[in-house]
Amino acid sequence: MLAVVVGVGLSLGVVACSSDDSSDAASSSDAQQSDLMPAAEGKTQYPLTLETPWGKTELKKRPEKVMATTLSGFDAELLVALGVTPVAANMGIKNATYVRDAGGDKIGTTLDGTFDEMYPLEQMSALEPDLIVNFSSDLTDDYKNLSAIAPVVSAEQSMKEYYNQPWQDMIRTLGKALDLSDRADKIISDNENLLKKTRDEHPEFSGKTASFTIWRSGDLGLGGFKKGAPSEVFLQDIGFSEDALAERKPDGGTVSPEKYGIIDADALIVADSSNDDLATLTDNPLYKAVPAVKDGHVSYIARAEDKDKNSALAWAFALLGPIGTQYVVDNLVPKLDEALKAS
Repeated sequence: MLAVVVGVGLSLGVVACSSDDSSDAASSSDAQQSDLMPAAEGKTQYPLTLETPWGKTELKKRPEKVMATTLSGFDAELLVALGVTPVAANMGIKNATYVRDAGGDKIGTTLDGTFDEMYPLEQMSALEPDLIVNFSSDLTDDYKNLSAIAPVVSAEQSMKEYYNQPWQDMIRTLGKALDLSDRADKIISDNENLLKKTRDEHPEFSGKTASFTIWRSGDLGLGGFKKGAPSEVFLQDIGFSEDALAERKPDGGTVSPEKYGIIDADALIVADSSNDDLATLTDNPLYKAVPAVKDGHVSYIARAEDKDKNSALAWAFALLGPIGTQYVVDNLVPKLDEALKAS
């Protein structure tokens, strides 16, 4: 993920002996590149060295063409929140309609990444980025290839703590790398104020517990109960108590039907990843016996791509970045409020 600053010397040697037309073309190119980035704040000093678990990244100057490469599209969300338009983002950005609505629609290229081949190196290289961003992947096998294209910015922790890195740490790192630290701090502050406002407006959440689950028809069970997951942290931030189920299943995993009895939260949020067989879950007598289900305290949010805006809601709730959090507050919190009032 680190690498070579591509195109640093583009046209520098020809300007002095070029025609006026060439100078105009160069000015136009510079204007296009500046459209991708907000004005620098003048706080970051370059060259800048950043640490990653796989090596050091050196930025000789402020990047102008930034590429987001995490498969989920989460890096693109962080960049768009900062006012940066990535030259490209990976496929997950298609699911994050809330990011597109916030400015992500200006991203010109969706990378052809897949779960089998996450990083289409030729396509990436052709776009000539001068910074590659990847905060949510293990790059042990890919760092060398990515860093041959452009410098890479990533998490600073070892892989042991890697997946639990808060987005606030990520955006601070990005803010430093892109000379946008003040913007990063404001985004964090605005998020804290949003969560406090939501908590104050919903005192009914206080003292209650909520679990986020994913219906996995292939495994015939409910999953997603991971201790410290963004969803659990968010629910506590808006007033819910610590999820006892997450305490009992700290590493996540699937709860099979015969064990549905351990799901004892006051409210349940169910995302459906199975397209069209949610009835297999909702018709199950063991599921119907879960207290939150019996009381009607369930909010269903679809995860499958063909289920309109609920797909984006499930995506936002699973990732809970700075833009997605606002989307969740606007679209899920009312569902939770309504579910808890059901009898």
